[in-house]
Formats: sequence, C-alpha cells, structure tokens
Amino acid sequence: MAFLFATIAALAASVAAPSGSPQVTDEPIIVQGSADTRKQINHYVDQLTAAQSDHQLGRFFAPICPRVLGLLPGQGELVEQRMRKVAAAVGAPVAPEKCQTNSFVLVGSNKRASIEGLKKQYAALVDGVPAAVLKRLEESPNPAACWQVVGLIGADGMPLASVRTSEGSDPVPVVRSFGWISRISRLTKPQFLVSILVIETHALNGVDTRQLADYAVMRTLAPTDLTHRTAVAAPSIVKLFDAGVTPGIAPASVTWWDFAFLKALYSTNNEVNADQQRGEIAHQMQKALSQAPRGE
Repeated sequence: MAFLFATIAALAASVAAPSGSPQVTDEPIIVQGSADTRKQINHYVDQLTAAQSDHQLGRFFAPICPRVLGLLPGQGELVEQRMRKVAAAVGAPVAPEKCQTNSFVLVGSNKRASIEGLKKQYAALVDGVPAAVLKRLEESPNPAACWQVVGLIGADGMPLASVRTSEGSDPVPVVRSFGWISRISRLTKPQFLVSILVIETHALNGVDTRQLADYAVMRTLAPTDLTHRTAVAAPSIVKLFDAGVTPGIAPASVTWWDFAFLKALYSTNNEVNADQQRGEIAHQMQKALSQAPRGE
C-alpha cells in the first residue's frame, strides 16, 4: 500500500492541464426522474455491474479521497468538492479535505496513451487488472475508461493476515475471521483500494463541472463496466459520453436512478455473490424510485 500511494503522489505531479476544460457550475444533486418497473430496474443494475454471478461487487470501505488532475486551476477543486458532496449524500464514506488520494479523475488528450503510460510508469495503479480488461478499455470507442485496484478484507471488515507456507515462500493471505461459508455468503469481501477514471480532453466540450463530477462519482464509486453494454435504458449520467449524446441532452446531474443505485450499493452486503446483491440493490431502488418526483 505504501508503494501504491507513493506512485499516486508521483502521478499527481506529472499531469499537465489540458487546453480545454468543463464549464463551471453547480446545482442540487438530483435531477427529477420517473419511477418505473422492477424489470427495468433489474436491467439497469445488470447493465452497470457486469461481475459474474458467482463473483462479488466491490466498493470503497475506506473513506473516499478524490483528486482531479488535468483541468485548469480551480476547476479540479470544484469537481472534487462536488464528488464529495454526492458521495456523502449516498452514504459512502468520505475523508477530510487533507487525505491520501484513492479516487482519481485523469484528463488527457489520448485515452490509450494515458493507460499505456500508467502501465509503464505507475504499474501499481493497474495492479491486478487483467491485461484483457485494459485492452478492452483502450479499444472502446467511449472516450472514458475506468477501473479499480481491488483487495480483499474479511467479511467482518478486518484485514487479512499474511502467512508463509514454508521458509522462503511468498506470503499468502489468510482469513482469521470466524463465520460460515456457503455458495452465497463468503468469508471475504472485495474493497476498492484505488479507483481511476481516464477521460479524453475533447469529450469535455460543453460539459460542465457538475456533470463531470457526477459522472465521475458513478464510475469511481461503483464497479461500473460500460464496455459490455448497449445504452442504459434509464435516465443516467453514465450516458454523458455515449455516442450521439451531447452535454445539452444528457442528464444535468446524477438522476434518481443513479442516486438510488449508489445508495443501495453502499447500504447492501457485498460478502454475498453478485447476483444476490444485485437483487437487493434492485429491491431498494424500487422502493426509492417509487417516492421520486414524477416527470423530468
């Protein structure tokens, strides 16, 4: 972990501001949306969380500390403040202002070059991310790419111990928690150690700081994978950089769908398998969306 954060500190000093930048604005967190059926909610959750059914959904357990690099002076801070505001509103843990960064938004001229640069110079920021996943992110036509470095903790929230099976062998993580393991519940759960979002500068034309921050929250706080989906069939800020979508017709903020999704993700148990947690997320979303204001 010490090495990971050392590379993050070095990265922060190496990113230059782009020639363009988002417009400065801020608005209330939620855009009004309409409630809908459980089937559509299930589809929305399935589209955003691509983890296999027998895997688990990761999230932050450590307080979130966002850092935006590559925008003009002052604009990055506005995006960070907005990210903190939305994260706190959905119940995610948020660190004080002076903190160790674990959520990055990197703006650069070329997504592929940015990812390749991270792989070569800051390998800890892609640690454990399969090469096939990074390649898919590079080749995706979407100008944004997001991934997380994930670690395991015990189901009780305690760190895993490290033991050696023999003299000179590499340490092996061991669960020292007590509990019952089953096909549904696990003795460990995944946590985000660091989350990284890369966005190409040209994609920010017409985008304001509120939209950028809310998009970043949806991508960095949740295990959202947008490379295996068609357009999300619900009002969502994750559509911001979709083909054919302009900032003017994209949501101006996180929607009720987005807000309900994040709130459910951070209040449900992720020691269970992905399908079971997705079901609970959809259940909580249905209750929340039934209380949302009607209309756009």
